[in-house]
Amino acid sequence: MIEKASPNLPSTNERDLLEALAGAAVKWWVGRRPIMWTLEQHFRNPFVNCLTATERILALAIKDWCEYNWRKEQREQSQQKRISQQGARSKTKRAVVGDSGTVDSRKY
Repeated sequence: MIEKASPNLPSTNERDLLEALAGAAVKWWVGRRPIMWTLEQHFRNPFVNCLTATERILALAIKDWCEYNWRKEQREQSQQKRISQQGARSKTKRAVVGDSGTVDSRKY
């Protein structure tokens, strides 16, 4: 029996097992993707090379999980890019506005 630290969160051991299961499932699904296909093409047709109804059900679940995580990663990267751009703008603004808080006209 696996003990949980919290009723809502899986224990480390359970989380490790779930990650291993997810990793194996993703490898199985990716292994069915035609060599020349992109990930987006596989998202549009997750059943390619799946022969049985059980494989199709599993492929759809894996596709949904992969797509969710891929889109989440894309959002996080976009957010990090915006944060770094805001930081760059903030540094530029500080350079234009002198330490005393007045605008340095020589910067224009």
